[in-house]
Amino acid sequence: MNKILLVICGLVLPLSAYAQEDTLSKKGEFQLHTSAKMGFSQLNSLTYKNLNGSVQIGEMLASYGLSKTVRISSGLALVDFDANVFDSGGFQSLKNQYLQIPLKASIGYGLGKSRTTTTQAIFGVGALGTYHLKSTLEGASATITNKNLTWSIGMVIDLGLEFSIYKNVNIGIGIENQFGRPQLGDNHKMRLTNNMMKFTFIYKP
Repeated sequence: MNKILLVICGLVLPLSAYAQEDTLSKKGEFQLHTSAKMGFSQLNSLTYKNLNGSVQIGEMLASYGLSKTVRISSGLALVDFDANVFDSGGFQSLKNQYLQIPLKASIGYGLGKSRTTTTQAIFGVGALGTYHLKSTLEGASATITNKNLTWSIGMVIDLGLEFSIYKNVNIGIGIENQFGRPQLGDNHKMRLTNNMMKFTFIYKP
């Protein structure tokens, strides 16, 4: 999925310079974005090396139009990571919960020849702060829970399509990659990499 995302980004970025005048965003316009994301994830830490699992994210962002084609957004997201761990005691279930704070810029490119197009391609890139809220390791004989563990920083890239279905309502679908990096001096050295599909509901007050 990473290679596909990079190839498509390379195609979309040059086209953004020729974006149509009338897109689905307006300068000075506020939007509320509610997204559901799901996909595959890989956790690296002092305890786990290349641990593969699944990830689900619920996200709510506020977006502001800097121009007709560019907008900036930020908000909060709650992340659930699930994986199975095998050690000398057998299989155990690992469940991690994170809080994310993204800050992202997006470019919209109107599709079709009509000036009143209702579909546009969206490319976004930004920074990502992730706080590890809780980790629960559940085995056959015991359950271990740790809270308030560590911060990490990272990068987010997404690409998708956005459709206007009503005057004040858009919906979107796309793919998103998140690349986590551990903080310097962080004893936990947590890094989470997520590859996901994303579904978004957009309301324009």
